[in-house]
Amino acid sequence: MDNEFVDISTSLRLQLGYGTACVLGSFPFIFSECIGCALSHKWAQMFYFAAFIMIFQIGWAAVQISHLSLIPELADNDHTRTHLTAVRYGFTVFSNLFVYIITWVVLHVTGECDKQQVGPGDAWKFRHIVYIVMGVGLVASIVFHLSVREKNSYQCQEQLMEHGNQTHCSFFRRPIMYQVAGIYMSTRLVANVAQVLIPLYLHLTLGLAARALAVVPLAMYLGSLAAAGVQRLAPRAITRKMHYAFGTACAMTGFVWIHLEFDDNYKTYYIYVVAVLIDVAENVSEDSATAPLE
Repeated sequence: MDNEFVDISTSLRLQLGYGTACVLGSFPFIFSECIGCALSHKWAQMFYFAAFIMIFQIGWAAVQISHLSLIPELADNDHTRTHLTAVRYGFTVFSNLFVYIITWVVLHVTGECDKQQVGPGDAWKFRHIVYIVMGVGLVASIVFHLSVREKNSYQCQEQLMEHGNQTHCSFFRRPIMYQVAGIYMSTRLVANVAQVLIPLYLHLTLGLAARALAVVPLAMYLGSLAAAGVQRLAPRAITRKMHYAFGTACAMTGFVWIHLEFDDNYKTYYIYVVAVLIDVAENVSEDSATAPLE
């Protein structure tokens, strides 16, 4: 029986290291020219970059899963796990803020970001941003790997050994897993589409200068950080369903506003309110959706 189970702390650390290696080995190539195929057909280049994007997504998922898997081991009760999830997301927001601050600084120092839009000639700027961010991320991953210790790893392992393979099979027979998976998938779909399309919306639809590509997402994550803090202090009487309903309302308000407004005041002021609403919705809804399985 002992040979059927792998030490949980070891597997989590291997998974974290594997994911970090995938990210480090793929992300720089996404923002570089196609090596050996710069003059090839666009379709060939698409497959080249798609391969590195797939590796990056696998690594990113491995890191995220290893982090989320630590929450049940570090917290014993449901309320503490919800708070720990909010704190985790808060630090995720801090890292995103760092990325957009670096982006704004690089664009500001290397050109007139308040007047000009981003073009192909600015590719080298984003490569430098990637190198800076990856260097900081590598240091943070090493510190995390060396400093975080799983408190209940052996307790969880004993539970797995006691229940045997029935633990895994019974998990897939739980209806709540599929319910939460459907809700979480829908939430992530909205969040990912918003993250991908908002820069295009700012650049192509509204015609804003390069500065907006850094400042508007920065406002988004500031609002998300505030939402994480409020959620951390929320009383127990406010349930996850109430959190999720509030996040859904914020998202719908932001999307309807995008559909209706295009005037100068909207481009100058209200676009920041819309951005904050969308990211607050992502924070609150994602935390509420993932907590039941932790």
